[in-house]
Amino acid sequence: MTRLGAVTLLAIATGFASTGCATTLRSIPEDFEPTGQAVSIVIGRVEFLKTSGEPLWLTTFFLAATARDIAVSVTQEATGRRYILKGVEPGAMVDFYVALSPGRYRITRVAQGDFHTNFKNTVFNVPRAPIVYIGTLRFVGERTSFAEHFASLAIAKGRWSVVDAPDDVVQRFRRRYPRLKDPVVPSLIGPPDVTGKGGFLIESRATGLLLDTVDPR
Repeated sequence: MTRLGAVTLLAIATGFASTGCATTLRSIPEDFEPTGQAVSIVIGRVEFLKTSGEPLWLTTFFLAATARDIAVSVTQEATGRRYILKGVEPGAMVDFYVALSPGRYRITRVAQGDFHTNFKNTVFNVPRAPIVYIGTLRFVGERTSFAEHFASLAIAKGRWSVVDAPDDVVQRFRRRYPRLKDPVVPSLIGPPDVTGKGGFLIESRATGLLLDTVDPR
């Protein structure tokens, strides 16, 4: 089942935004041992897909996306602390397993290499549980035409959604971390709310629940 999406044009990042004092959190090492600290392992996934389900790589006629890391910028609302969450490896479809303190977090940006979109009012909660699944944040779309790209600097247009599909994500997590056997508690990201700044131009909004019709391979 897929939550609310927003139809957007994905454009070149302008470079005006800065990561500032954000802390980069990479996925926990494979030999990770719980320390008893008040943190949860948050697991999820980010996907950039074509409508066919194939990976959507963000490149332009003028600029190659040499850095293909996906990065999710979040802010912990209670403390104002900012984090950049990195996946386990570069790619257009990546899992991430990061350690976060319990609390409410707001997603502010999702980037693939040189391209990004800004979000607002898109939140997830990390409960006091050893392992928390927050869902898959998915962009489905196609490359823009030359005319669209020239007019708006948009590289792709499509829809963001949150997909509740834990089986494969959790299975990969269990294989990677066989010693982490605690139950996985679901706490899904709220409906994505995309701004018209920082690389995304809103075409329209959708409300309600959307069926997941994409089969990512």
